[in-house]
Amino acid sequence: MAFWRVFLAWLSAMVCRFQAQGTVSQPMRNFRCPLTPKWTRVTTPEPDVNTYSRSIQNLDFTAAKQGLRDSLSRALDPLNEAFDCSIGIASAYRVLAIGYAVGGEALDGTDKIAARRAYQIALRMMHVGMNWLTHAFVVKGKNDGYWIDESDWPITIQQMNDEQTAIQNAILKSGPHGHTPTWEEVPSDFRDHNISIAIVTMCDYPEGHVLPRYSLSNKELYSNRHGYTVIAESKRDDPSRPHAWAKISLMLKHVKQQTADWLLWFDCDTYFMDLSRTLDSILYKFGSEVSSDGRRRVRDDFHMLIQEDHAMLNTGVFFVRTSDWVASMLTEVYGGSTSPWINHPWWENAAFSHWFLGSNYQRLANENHIEFMREAASDMDGIYPEKVIVAPQVDFNSYHPITSRIFQHDTWEPGKFVLAFSGVQQASSPTVVSVLYGNYYRIMCRINKDLFSPLWVLECQMSGVPHDTGPRQQSVDSAALGTATATSDTINITTASSMTSITSSLSYSSPRSSIAASLATSGGLTRRSSRVSTMGGLKRSASSTEDATAATISDSKSKVLDSSEDDVAAAEGSVPEPTGTILSLWTVLSKTMIGVGMLGLAYSVSRCGWVIGILAIIISALASLFTLHLLNRCALMLEVVGNMLEPLISRWIPIIPETIGSFATRAILILICVAIVSPVCFWSLLYVVIIGIVYSDCSKADENTTVWPPANFWTVMGVLPIIIMSFGCHMNAFLVTDDLKNRTQKRVDIVSTAAIATALVIFIPAMVFPYVTFGYNVEALSLQNLSVNYVAVQIGYLALAVSDVCSFPLQVFPCRRSLTVLLTRGKELKPKAELKLRVVLTVCIVLIALVVAIFVNSLGVTFSLLGLIGGDCTSFIMPCYLYCMLTKDKIKEEGRVTWYTSAVVFVIGVVIFPICLYGIIYTDILHPGS
Repeated sequence: MAFWRVFLAWLSAMVCRFQAQGTVSQPMRNFRCPLTPKWTRVTTPEPDVNTYSRSIQNLDFTAAKQGLRDSLSRALDPLNEAFDCSIGIASAYRVLAIGYAVGGEALDGTDKIAARRAYQIALRMMHVGMNWLTHAFVVKGKNDGYWIDESDWPITIQQMNDEQTAIQNAILKSGPHGHTPTWEEVPSDFRDHNISIAIVTMCDYPEGHVLPRYSLSNKELYSNRHGYTVIAESKRDDPSRPHAWAKISLMLKHVKQQTADWLLWFDCDTYFMDLSRTLDSILYKFGSEVSSDGRRRVRDDFHMLIQEDHAMLNTGVFFVRTSDWVASMLTEVYGGSTSPWINHPWWENAAFSHWFLGSNYQRLANENHIEFMREAASDMDGIYPEKVIVAPQVDFNSYHPITSRIFQHDTWEPGKFVLAFSGVQQASSPTVVSVLYGNYYRIMCRINKDLFSPLWVLECQMSGVPHDTGPRQQSVDSAALGTATATSDTINITTASSMTSITSSLSYSSPRSSIAASLATSGGLTRRSSRVSTMGGLKRSASSTEDATAATISDSKSKVLDSSEDDVAAAEGSVPEPTGTILSLWTVLSKTMIGVGMLGLAYSVSRCGWVIGILAIIISALASLFTLHLLNRCALMLEVVGNMLEPLISRWIPIIPETIGSFATRAILILICVAIVSPVCFWSLLYVVIIGIVYSDCSKADENTTVWPPANFWTVMGVLPIIIMSFGCHMNAFLVTDDLKNRTQKRVDIVSTAAIATALVIFIPAMVFPYVTFGYNVEALSLQNLSVNYVAVQIGYLALAVSDVCSFPLQVFPCRRSLTVLLTRGKELKPKAELKLRVVLTVCIVLIALVVAIFVNSLGVTFSLLGLIGGDCTSFIMPCYLYCMLTKDKIKEEGRVTWYTSAVVFVIGVVIFPICLYGIIYTDILHPGS
């Protein structure tokens, strides 16, 4: 009661202040009501608002409610003219809300149920008042918050927000501020296969915006999990209206078409974060009943489920049944071309709120709360239409902290179902917002990684990456889209319709369909049926406004918030946008191949002979280029995201020594790019080859080079992996593809081709010249054939040693990371446990490397084993396997030649592995020195 006593004292003072001021004698401003007969009662020195404020002060609630009812009836007729005095109407609703709230406080000591009823009504009066006040604030006044205090009524947005908070807190003492759940303990994964649900969204963003890809991928991942339909559009039916109105027309269309039993509108800037929770569980939680047979079912009189944030009704997420009542309601909310709500700052939210709550001042004016609650089933009866149920915001529309800090909205945290970025773009910088979209997408993947198989984690991390692939026509198969029934094992192929984009001729269909189909049929992912249909091309609009309300207004003491350190902190750990060029990434990929291993090529050709040696290196180059193309194809087909390589390598081929998502790994790549400032640096190792010619000790030379292998078959197979390993850069393929700006298949193939060609041009001299010079006597490390008596050779020895020492950590980091993933199965460890494991693994790796370096003298064996394990597996076997598995259900679309060629390369890689392994054993163990 203390709060309301203080408030009444303040209200009384304000009434006296404005009575003393008068208003007619003062100059009129644009935010005040016009001097017309309609507003005479409002603009006189004794306006209705002040009169009935005194009635509330005197605890005469009946007189206040009935008087304000009559005043609002006059002011709101016709509705269009009411916006001329929106601040006056806001004041009337606010005073009416205070009347109900103070009346509830008076009842609280004697009848808490009746008091709760009064609070519920008061809160919705505040919501309607906020609609009108926001119009006055944004449309009719300066956006600084001060002018409202100079108006005819004592009202500010911050004051109303504080009063709303007080009313909500009074309600929350005895339960939720919306409808009471009908099945509180419903399992979060409950699914009723007798009802169909479609998720409807629209992503109308400019070309290159990061959100649509993340958002649509998130929605499809969720729908595939539970068997829902996704309907995604990007073209507004009526471009003359603000984009937010498109949700009404789109929902109305699908209600009339009866696309599904229930439709869920889901703003584009909203993510499903807990993918285990079903939409059915939300519907059953608030709108179910026990039927005569003892089973739960959705009530017949339940047609809409909405939620309210701290300020008002928010329609960023809402459910509707496909019924005639819903169709009629949506038609009236949408209104005609002269609807006064079209350009309201809160657009359709304000129209919904007015349609639901705008007449409560009339219908509830004579209500006796005590008498009403004796027969009412709920304290929310009659506040909203009987077919509408209100849920708390926490159930399916929590906000990002950037928005929540402005008003006291529910803030998303792990464990909550939905994250909405409503208002984030207005309250922060575009750069920070773009980072947040990607960062929270990855958080969503990480949160749900234990729900599914490792293949699902791969799919999730690969999804939603924005990149420009040019015009395309992509079909959607129902392994991802689910035309099969929930009990059927047969999945039929369908094609989703799509329309050509107005501005870019880019046809869009579900970006995640192919990967979902591949994983489903490969046994990595089990799901119920779902179907995804796209109702238009991915339109590239000139508007960048997001689906969010303009709820970033501040109080009279502050400005609208800009980006701050808090925003940047919220985005920590996220990956920057791609910055690599073809030139820079060519150098990185080439440097991955060109290393000390090239000095063993001459040794391999000395055992193979000219014909097999030259053919082997050319075929290896072409095969490596082909498998790089396959990896690039996978990367673009799956739309690889910044941290995609970590789950790919960790889950599919954990022994491959490269990961992404680790700060250390990314830092290493940056250091390599900085160090290699020009492709000319590649020639540094070629200089070593030239040294071998100029400063060679010809006393060790053997002029007898051979065209055909001088050794037997097993010796040739034992050294073949050295050639295979020479073009091994595949562990960095995804990393390079991810960092390429404007990535397309053509651009990444250019990088791969240039890198392979560069390496081939350098490798052939490195293989030929030492062999020509030293013949069969060439060492496994050809530099060792050179006499250390020459200064240039000494410099070469020193440079090679320094290079190896500096590159050793590059091998330790990914090796340790892969071992960590294997030992922990990808689970995150606590900091102390992670540090302990890291130290132990690092020590073990270094010790093993030290022992091998001390006791193994033959670099030929080392090169051969590395080439077999690292080269054959990572360059041929796994790229082909990955591509074939991801595309086996769409061979025609990908091309039969490409698919079958990859299958052949895979088989060859598998076959030569044991043959080469035995060749190494035969040459270096069974017959050493042969």
